[in-house]
Amino acid sequence: MDQKEGGSITVFLSIIFLLFFAMFGVTFENVRSLINAGHVRTSAYSAAVTAFGDYNKELYREYGLFGYGGAEGKNVSDLEFAYQRVLFENLSAVPVKKDKQYVDLFGYRDIDAIVKKADYITDSNEFLGQVTAFLKQEAVMDIKDTIDQKIQTADKNEIQSKLAVTKDYEQGKYEQSDDKKATKGKNAAEEKQEISHDKTDSAGGNPLKFFTNLARDGILGLVCDEDRMTDGVITSCQENDRPDQKDEDDKKNKEGTKKATDIKDMQRKDAKSESEAGAILSDFISKNQKQEDEREKVNSPIEKISIIRYANKVFSSYTNEQNRTTKYGLEYLIGGKSREKDNLISVINRLLVVRLLLNFTCVMSDAAFQEKSLATATAIAGITGLPPVINAIQYTILLILSFEEACVDVRALLMGKKISALKKSSDFQMKYEEICMGSKKLFTQKANVYPNDDGKKEISSISYSQYLWSFLLFVSQDTIEKRIFSLIEYDLREKYNRTFCVHTCICKCRYKVNYQIPYQFCELPFLENSLFQTKYTYKSLEVNYGYKSE
Repeated sequence: MDQKEGGSITVFLSIIFLLFFAMFGVTFENVRSLINAGHVRTSAYSAAVTAFGDYNKELYREYGLFGYGGAEGKNVSDLEFAYQRVLFENLSAVPVKKDKQYVDLFGYRDIDAIVKKADYITDSNEFLGQVTAFLKQEAVMDIKDTIDQKIQTADKNEIQSKLAVTKDYEQGKYEQSDDKKATKGKNAAEEKQEISHDKTDSAGGNPLKFFTNLARDGILGLVCDEDRMTDGVITSCQENDRPDQKDEDDKKNKEGTKKATDIKDMQRKDAKSESEAGAILSDFISKNQKQEDEREKVNSPIEKISIIRYANKVFSSYTNEQNRTTKYGLEYLIGGKSREKDNLISVINRLLVVRLLLNFTCVMSDAAFQEKSLATATAIAGITGLPPVINAIQYTILLILSFEEACVDVRALLMGKKISALKKSSDFQMKYEEICMGSKKLFTQKANVYPNDDGKKEISSISYSQYLWSFLLFVSQDTIEKRIFSLIEYDLREKYNRTFCVHTCICKCRYKVNYQIPYQFCELPFLENSLFQTKYTYKSLEVNYGYKSE
């Protein structure tokens, strides 16, 4: 009886021991599994950081943009291989002193990692995120509304109609018959001689002919230093890395260059048009009012202003050298031409049109300018006896005066000075009596009156860089981004590596890690032949890392 009781207790304790042992084993495996998940995630994240350690340092140093690859053919496959190598080393680490015994607690097997998704710098959201971080402490200023409202004060339709009448007059449409010429010619000549000696109008000649000669000789040289202009050609990645589209891109670039309006050659359509001031002004104004054509695209989002602010900080312009291969980077963002000179010309054209319209608004409200211009117009076209023609000539003369004042303004802007955003007649540098005396020397002399740009924002004055801002606000955000990428790629290719391609720079990546881990509890000798058929557990996880890790 005693023996039976003793044996029952031993069996009972054995069963309890096995239950406790099983519970311990399950607990051990569960804790090990939890530790394993943390260990793999830490190793995977560390591997991602290490792999991105080979980022493009030139891109980050020059433009503050973080990206892997972009040169020497580095791509997603290279990043994936680097990640796999580092991850395997992290998960297979052994003690430094290998002579000592150690236990491999996890025993990882079949480790595999793939790049599930890669994001590139040229992705709009990623680029905007990096730009926003770059400008995190910077304030932005939107001046579009101010400039836009001021430009709209001039009635462009009326201007074009008056210029059309002036053009007709210059072409001889309003010439009188020989008999009428004989009777009116003498009086007109006497009137013109009388006016030329009048102290209220000492223009000293015909403003229409003077302006025609001025345009024929070249206006570009009147507002900027042509010897400073560069003839560099900007090439984009599409031209070099997409051979299938090279012919099409070259064709577009040639067309764009052909369409670039050079002020010096704008009037040379044919021999006759060279003698028509009305035609020159009409053609010049209509071709360079890009703001009106693209007005519907403007919505001034905060993201767009941030990108413009970024571009203003990292790219060069005519008045701000940033040690870039492209000297007129901001102008390229506006013009989009392959030749740098064409981009500067495009911006100068727009500046001249903007300032011309603003100045014209001023002269149209000034009684003295009206009186003097009417006297000159009467002397020139009074022989026709048609008030509408005289009125149109008067308009054209005032436009010529406004244009010359615009030349002074643009000359000052390109010299790094600030000018009055909206002028009064007392602010005019060009006097009416100097309308037939315009020259680079005179414009430069008058431009020197304006103060230098000190970087401060003032409502009453405006600088060249602020005008570039206003022009960029009329360019779509997508277009600005594409041109920024072209500038970055061109600059880094010229400076560091000819194989650089901004479109292959990876800034964020999502990795998927697959691995197996054995059940250590099942590896015990007395459990090897047990009913447990599953020896391993299959696991996977995803890790995100990049400029902004999630």
